[in-house]
Amino acid sequence: GLIGSLGIAEVDVARRPKVAFFSTGDELCPMGQAPAIGQVFDANRESLFGLLTGLGCEAIDLGIVRDDEDTLVEVLTRAVETCDA
Repeated sequence: GLIGSLGIAEVDVARRPKVAFFSTGDELCPMGQAPAIGQVFDANRESLFGLLTGLGCEAIDLGIVRDDEDTLVEVLTRAVETCDA
């Protein structure tokens, strides 16, 4: 309505970029669970989510990826196929 009240008939728009993110490592423990010996909480993923959404991105959380090459390739492939970055 505001744009129309100024007599502007068309505007260029862009959708929010989709950004995939994940953490890697068998040593990571999801927030809210009790860590096993040698594990640390996955706090970085929580921080990335906040930063990305604060920048206006559509943040796609792909979770924790374990130290397994096939799994990592699968997650990266899914990210490339569905996200902008």
